Amino acid sequence: MSVLSDTQILAKIYSKKLMIDPCIVENIQPSSIDLTLDDTIQVPKTGVTMTPPYPDREAIKEHFDEMVITDQYTLKPGSFILAQIKETIELPEDLVGTVQNRNSIIRMGLNVGLSSYINPGYRGKLPIAIHNAGSFDFVLIPGTRICQLILNETSMVHRDYSK
Repeated sequence: MSVLSDTQILAKIYSKKLMIDPCIVENIQPSSIDLTLDDTIQVPKTGVTMTPPYPDREAIKEHFDEMVITDQYTLKPGSFILAQIKETIELPEDLVGTVQNRNSIIRMGLNVGLSSYINPGYRGKLPIAIHNAGSFDFVLIPGTRICQLILNETSMVHRDYSK
């Protein structure tokens, strides 16, 4: 598997083989795409104890409060939230993606790379887990470049994520 360069990313976007909407050309880096924070987050409810068997994706929602960030949300040290990126992404059957921390953000203690693999055929707004591993409050503002998407070519899959 090889990592796509900015030239390859742009070619796939222009040929409509890769969809990123909205596509902010300035967010395309030499071998990645910076993605931005959407305005919806989920905050874990307090006083909940998780024991096996752990809930599936749908059942876990009852353990979180959903919020819409109007201006900003302050993530305290040691805290964790679920969020999503603003861009809708659609990967073709011959691309896989990984979400990585942006170096400038991880150096301040914000870890966004907790849920990172994206299967071929994925379509939607990526959910991201954000953890403040730092020692100071971190202000999250919708539209901020929060993580980066790295795309790798793979052979055509038999059954993509959409199936």
